[in-house]
Amino acid sequence: MSLQNLIQIEIPEQLAQEINTNLGEVENKLAPFMIALTPAQRQEYGRLGNHFRPWVDKVAVHMAQRPDLVPNFVSKNEYDADKAAIDVLLPMLARVEALKVALEDTIKLIGSDLYTNSVAYYRNIKLLAAQNVTGAKPIYDDLSYAFPTRTKKQPDPQANNG
Repeated sequence: MSLQNLIQIEIPEQLAQEINTNLGEVENKLAPFMIALTPAQRQEYGRLGNHFRPWVDKVAVHMAQRPDLVPNFVSKNEYDADKAAIDVLLPMLARVEALKVALEDTIKLIGSDLYTNSVAYYRNIKLLAAQNVTGAKPIYDDLSYAFPTRTKKQPDPQANNG
């Protein structure tokens, strides 16, 4: 019986390879359209938040209905291309973000299982090493770096001498 088993999955190697191949294909297909910003650039440019999407949609409608009111320094063709691109990319991003959250949640549970059971094993090995069980000490020595022993700080003999 396992100490903790929050989740149990087994992804066949062939399926994992197929998924990674498919993800690579998606990356390759999107690569010509993607931009990589520096952290400074990410701070510099605003983001079209969800609360402004409907407003931008209304602007697009008004621009289409009254192109004579579009200022000459705004390219209607570039605006329409940007609008079409964001309309295509946002649903993709939503799917990728949902997948990312599901992957993170799954990995979190698996990680919790691994950590809890690894600590249980380590504590058992530590106990067995203390009892001089054959073979336990080298394993304990190999694993103990993750839990450095805390030594009590000795009082400084000169600290109270004033």
